[in-house]
Amino acid sequence: HLGAGASRAAERRAIPARSHRFAAARSRSTAAKAHLRQRSVSPPPPPARIKRPGGGAPTCRQRARMAKRAAGAANAKLAKMPAGAAHPRSAMFRLEQLLNALSILAANIYVASTAAGLEPRREAAPHFRMIWIMAHVHCPCSMVYHLHLVFRSFSADDEKLGGSRSSLTRLADLGCLHVCATVISYALSHGNLVFFFVNLAMNSVCLTLMVLRYLRGFPEGYSHEMTEFLRLGVCIISYTSALLLRGAWSAFLIQVGLFLLMGVVMTFVHPFGHAASRVPLAIFMCGLLDAASTL
Repeated sequence: HLGAGASRAAERRAIPARSHRFAAARSRSTAAKAHLRQRSVSPPPPPARIKRPGGGAPTCRQRARMAKRAAGAANAKLAKMPAGAAHPRSAMFRLEQLLNALSILAANIYVASTAAGLEPRREAAPHFRMIWIMAHVHCPCSMVYHLHLVFRSFSADDEKLGGSRSSLTRLADLGCLHVCATVISYALSHGNLVFFFVNLAMNSVCLTLMVLRYLRGFPEGYSHEMTEFLRLGVCIISYTSALLLRGAWSAFLIQVGLFLLMGVVMTFVHPFGHAASRVPLAIFMCGLLDAASTL
């Protein structure tokens, strides 16, 4: 018993000594690791700015800056509009668009009454009917577009548009014109497939570019809308050139002259030039019907 007690007492004395040696070794290892970390690791980057979830509501100052930028963009668009054009929120603008809608209806009534007095040749009757149908298909699209501009001018959200007329109704209006141009190219050429497919490709490209600009929502402004009008003008001149394929030079020159007169009145006469351009437009369409029925 005395021997066992002595051995246990010796073990108890040895435990603190081993604990001290283990703690010293652990301290030396920690210090060595810290020294290596300081030598090999670059300093950490500065902390990123913490953003509030969802961005948070803008402050009054931020809202004022946003409104100022929107007003500046709207004024820049208005500055690019032609001189003499009515402001898109004025009573004159609403009257202008209302007259545009009524004038296209009056032009189609005149075309329908004139077409009733024409007697197309039997072999040209299908082409005559195609042009007649296309003239009347575009009428409701144009009326809806101009009436939509009237109603949109009363909206408070219209202020940010800054004179831009881009809308789904405008896309339908000009898009329908490209469809009509494609069909009329077939009718006026009396079924010339090569001529038809060339016009189909031109109108398809122009219509695709217009749709893409509408879907993107940019670029906006009067100049880009005029670019789309110019593309449409090229397509109209293209299908009118079917008269040249048939040797009708005088009819071609008359139609081109009417079309150019329509463009000049629409561009340079304000504010009712668009409505006034329906007069040469009606004569132009009657000329197409006559060419399809008699030549």
